[in-house]
Amino acid sequence: MAEIKDATKIICTRCNGSGHYSFNLVRGTVCFGCEGAGYKIVDGKKHAAAQARKAKRLATQQAEMAERIAVANARYEARKVKYANDPRIGFKTLQRCAQFEAVADEIYRGLEDFDTGRVKIHESFFRNIAT
Repeated sequence: MAEIKDATKIICTRCNGSGHYSFNLVRGTVCFGCEGAGYKIVDGKKHAAAQARKAKRLATQQAEMAERIAVANARYEARKVKYANDPRIGFKTLQRCAQFEAVADEIYRGLEDFDTGRVKIHESFFRNIAT
């Protein structure tokens, strides 16, 4: 095995540092990720760079989610105003109308993401969204 210049010990993410994972007949419960040591030795610079990329990606995802939540809340408030003065609609029906439009918005967003190629969406997204 080649020697790593800037070696850093990190806890094995597969077994969470225990050295044991699921049982198999060949090796018992020894973790395949760390060979039972509970840690891995990795290049520190590469690991730090990977952690920075991961943190940046997470921050971007959180910002996008916050933006989506803000848009959804604004749409919900608009729906409440839209249906509030209609005498034919009771409180439960008002909630159902808002729920239906929220599901429709989510489907349209998914279709737009799929059509633009921004993300790849599995067909189960469209099957499970209404549940």
